[in-house]
Amino acid sequence: PGPAKIEKADCYKSNANMWRITDDFWDHWPLLANMFERCELWQTHVSPGNYPDCDMLPIGYLGKGFGEERYDNFTLDEARTMMTLWSMFHSHLMMGGELTKLDDRVLSLLTHREILSLLSHDYQARQLIRTETEAIWVSQLVSDNDGPHPYSLVIALFNLTGTPREMTFDCHELPMTQSSQGIKKGLELWTREVIEIVDQLLKCQVPAHGVAVWGFKG
Repeated sequence: PGPAKIEKADCYKSNANMWRITDDFWDHWPLLANMFERCELWQTHVSPGNYPDCDMLPIGYLGKGFGEERYDNFTLDEARTMMTLWSMFHSHLMMGGELTKLDDRVLSLLTHREILSLLSHDYQARQLIRTETEAIWVSQLVSDNDGPHPYSLVIALFNLTGTPREMTFDCHELPMTQSSQGIKKGLELWTREVIEIVDQLLKCQVPAHGVAVWGFKG
């Protein structure tokens, strides 16, 4: 129990398939915001058969067996942030809520095929930017072993502040293996909004504690 030690990463990878990188994770924004730092620390240690674990998804009805049962505290945007980060980071998805009380909100989070496809090791994801106000992750298709994937590149802009804001990503900052010249039009995976890239700048409004996840085809 408790967070694994980064200096022991090689030991974990040699002897375990999964190890937890956090204390108990509950439905509170400060814990979710802190996970960006933890994922950045562990992102280079993710590989098939080796999974740093962000802990369970505390969504839906929680607390059964631990006291009073209640609905989770996350806003829809915060829950989308969690699902996106866990999927891009390749953390195992373990639902911590009461399955017999699934509602449309939770079901929509757990069954979003395009977000879940980012769990595939055909995608390699990295956090390129992290500040007190934002984090930007890029997930690039590096193979197609699991069958065809809808997007060759996915860029996620996370707003870590409590107010909606415009965010900008310069596509010239993409890894060298991904040419920014081919980035023209993207689809936001949660809302289905379409965006046009102008002067290689990705600009969009992102909700408070929310994320905009843009998929680009090759």
